[in-house]
Amino acid sequence: MNNGCLCGFLFGKIQQWNGAVYYDLEEMCVKHSTQRQGVGKSLMGKLEEMLLEEGVSRVYLITQRDSVPSNFYTALGFSVNQSLVIMGKGIE
Repeated sequence: MNNGCLCGFLFGKIQQWNGAVYYDLEEMCVKHSTQRQGVGKSLMGKLEEMLLEEGVSRVYLITQRDSVPSNFYTALGFSVNQSLVIMGKGIE
């Protein structure tokens, strides 16, 4: 909250796979008029604090390559995971 106004949110879920506990960040949004003011960074910081308390060891997310969001996440210490691939299939 910023002056009583909701200016951003994030959500996802804690998952377990291959002996590890991780968080799958599904969505993060910050109101356009409050972007570049530390709101997203603050949200991610609070999320990481909460996840550490839950024993979560990693955060994963999907974002578009070479975009404003990917630059934001890179600045927060995220990197491209070379062992994962996103796959899709069109269906008719």
